Amino acid sequence: MSTLKANRYENTASANGGINIDSSGRVLLGTSTARSAGDVTASLQVEGTDFATSSLNLISNAGASAGNVPHITLAKSRGTADGSSTVVADGDALGTIQWCGADGTDLNSVAASIKAEVSAAPGSNDMPGKLVFSTTD
Repeated sequence: MSTLKANRYENTASANGGINIDSSGRVLLGTSTARSAGDVTASLQVEGTDFATSSLNLISNAGASAGNVPHITLAKSRGTADGSSTVVADGDALGTIQWCGADGTDLNSVAASIKAEVSAAPGSNDMPGKLVFSTTD
């Protein structure tokens, strides 16, 4: 059974929780409870008990034209409002991909990460950057 409540959609017919939208507007797939991983409680969470129920596929069926492939884009502005394009500065982090493991307490222990940073002053349509690879002992 699916129920739409004030700011909350809950799919109670699915054994794995189906799709839920919690009171904070987070979209939860496979669970009804949001949780933090790597100190981030994300707005979109996918949780499962095997690779199929805990994975995300991006599939493009667009023929052979160049550039018509799935993209994951991480972007940053120094603005403070949605829609802002305030220029970033040398040393700003633009985005991070991180891998975390359960340590018996939570999922906030980061084992490794890849971070993109601005590596010099940006110019119009010019974004100098570098990748920083990190691991923990």
